[in-house]
Amino acid sequence: MKKFITTILFVASTLSAQDITTGLVAHFELNGNVLDSSGNGHHGSFAGSSTYVADRFNVASSALSCTDMFPPVTGTGINLTGSSMTIAFWYLKAFDPIDTWALGIGSESASGKSTAIAIDYPNDVRFSFFYNDLDYTAAPPQATSIWYHIAATYEAVAGVRRIYIDGYEVISGVAPEGFSGNSDWGFGMNGLTMDDVRIYNRSLSSGEVSALITIPEPSSSTSIIGAFSLFLSIKRRKRVK
Repeated sequence: MKKFITTILFVASTLSAQDITTGLVAHFELNGNVLDSSGNGHHGSFAGSSTYVADRFNVASSALSCTDMFPPVTGTGINLTGSSMTIAFWYLKAFDPIDTWALGIGSESASGKSTAIAIDYPNDVRFSFFYNDLDYTAAPPQATSIWYHIAATYEAVAGVRRIYIDGYEVISGVAPEGFSGNSDWGFGMNGLTMDDVRIYNRSLSSGEVSALITIPEPSSSTSIIGAFSLFLSIKRRKRVK
């Protein structure tokens, strides 16, 4: 029981200590739809033959399996011009190689006018400001049929970009310029399953990035909170005595 309570306290304190809501511009849970759950109304339009499949918790119809050569989810209105940013999502590769971007903002083909996260070939992850790229080469190459989490952050004042894989920073560098493109956006690429897509207008800290991957399964989070509440209730009763 003591170990169980310790685990509850650790998870609860981790989730409460980190801020993963401030600056959240769009959040696509992909639970059978492409609605934005951030409250900002950046709902996507869905087209193509991509389908909803089980997510990393094996919950049915809770992730998007992409089978189109063009982004199946598109929209407009996410304005990050001159802003810091964080782009984060879970992904699972069906096959190698994959050579296109998984999520992009800005539709203009000029330096700094678009930003994108790409999963390139078996072992490359790329954070691009249209040819101004930050590339991470994984060794060993990332496996197929395994869920990974990526977070790409950009701090506009210092110009620093970072890539995190599964909560660990794997590469950083100073970008020669920031993002100055339009508000068009889209995500999804052939051979990739995506889940929990988040876009922020600020650069998340390493602790906040780590908090993104410790979010529990939706059904279990309620149990954790309930058990934590029960634990506090027991503690109060003991104090009364």
